[in-house]
Amino acid sequence: GEVPVARVRSFRRLPSHKPIFLSMPAGRLLLSLQLGAAQRDSALGRAFTFPSLSPGDAVLVLWRTSAPRMHKTISLVLQCCQQIQKKHGSRDTHVGLTLHLKIGISAGSMTFLTVGDRNRQYFFICSKALDEVTEAQNLARKSEVIVSPTCWELCEQQRIYTKQLGGERALKVTGMEHMPGSECQDAVCQLDQCTEMWHLEGAGLRRPALLSSDPEVAAMLRKHLPAVVLRKLNQDVPLDLCSELRPVTTLFVQLHFAAEANLLDLSRNLCDASRMISEILSPHMGEINKALLFDKGCTFLCLFGLSGAKLHSESIHALESALQIFNACSTWLSKLE
Repeated sequence: GEVPVARVRSFRRLPSHKPIFLSMPAGRLLLSLQLGAAQRDSALGRAFTFPSLSPGDAVLVLWRTSAPRMHKTISLVLQCCQQIQKKHGSRDTHVGLTLHLKIGISAGSMTFLTVGDRNRQYFFICSKALDEVTEAQNLARKSEVIVSPTCWELCEQQRIYTKQLGGERALKVTGMEHMPGSECQDAVCQLDQCTEMWHLEGAGLRRPALLSSDPEVAAMLRKHLPAVVLRKLNQDVPLDLCSELRPVTTLFVQLHFAAEANLLDLSRNLCDASRMISEILSPHMGEINKALLFDKGCTFLCLFGLSGAKLHSESIHALESALQIFNACSTWLSKLE
């Protein structure tokens, strides 16, 4: 679908957000973060927020819209970004450092890839728009909002004030005409029509229950949750008892794909890689905790020693797994550098 994209960096935590688990078609499990503000003021509440696509402190936010409404949605996104910069652009920390926000915005089509096996699945996103929003965010300085060339071509240029960046096609946003409340509300309603989701409600101090009137939806959601989380959900562990601090052994598996690899090559390799890594980790009581696709390649974060999966000599198991994974990926995966 067509989506404006905003990438926010350097702010490690946005306050007053409520996490809501939801599912999307084709097994896309996303985390939506809603600002604690009035509905008409919270364009972020109509967006999909992804965890960081790269190690660090970046957050990717997607607004799903239709092509005819793209220009209006970009205006809504820009207004939302300006509000974020105004309210949270700088933040002092208890260690004496000040965090600043840098925001890049792009727009265009987004491709979702769902890979895995019948027991566990992972989703990835990739597109030119994602490359552009990463570049725009990297060009931004503290408290700045940068729009990509494609975003500028699709937006309402007459209401947005910009400044050229030396030697770059991306533009710095210096201001925009404020959207009236009725226009903003209409844009939010249009986003609702483009967004299909099923909210899964939690109760009290409990994690959101994996319950749905459609059994296929519930089964699909479970495939996107780590085994350690599923064990606690199945045991009805209260939320205040779910968190724990324990030593674990971490294994990073990073794959660099060749520049000529197309979308089909990427999908096949990610699916094969996740399957092979899971099969190798299973006898060692390890599991893939996160799968990240970003500008430096693809990284699988594997953990040993999680709750209910503790073994002696974890480091040895991790080392054996690393050697097996290296040999398997080098032998069977194509388009790798």
